[in-house]
Amino acid sequence: FWETDFNFADLATNFQLWFKPHAEISEWEEIGEPVAQNIQREGIVLEGEPVHVKKIEKTRLAHTEMVSARNALAATEHLLNGGFYADSISKAYYVYLYVARAALVAQGITPQSHSGTNKMFGLYLVKPGMVPEKFGHLFGKMEQDRVEADYKHEYVFTREDAERAIERARELLAIIEDLVPRLLNE
Repeated sequence: FWETDFNFADLATNFQLWFKPHAEISEWEEIGEPVAQNIQREGIVLEGEPVHVKKIEKTRLAHTEMVSARNALAATEHLLNGGFYADSISKAYYVYLYVARAALVAQGITPQSHSGTNKMFGLYLVKPGMVPEKFGHLFGKMEQDRVEADYKHEYVFTREDAERAIERARELLAIIEDLVPRLLNE
């Protein structure tokens, strides 16, 4: 897998090239992976066949996102224990992202981006009261912290910052683990 962004400011165009094995793309098409939906909607095929999403398997996609969230949480804890506080905070954001996607997919909603996930999380999960309101605000805060942790190296995160981020992520994961099965059965 190789991915890169070319940003030609003069043209106001953003390109992203993806090289993926055919089997992986076929799997994405079969289950309706959100990235496959984005490629089908916005992608330009330079070689080979276009991506065609066949169906959206909500249960399978939600499960995949929850596994990713649990793995990200485990990684945050390892990073914390290793003293990598900024990296731990960055990874904790992904717990939020994955659980939000899981709950949204369970409702048949597949956002196109991180910011779209954040907006849809607020609109479809926080606003109706399925998720406590504080997590709507924390999602944005976690995303901001991730950007600072990844790109603003002059900012120093402490162990307490990382522990707080992990605790928030753990709490939201527990809420969504309870919520997703109910959403899938509706």
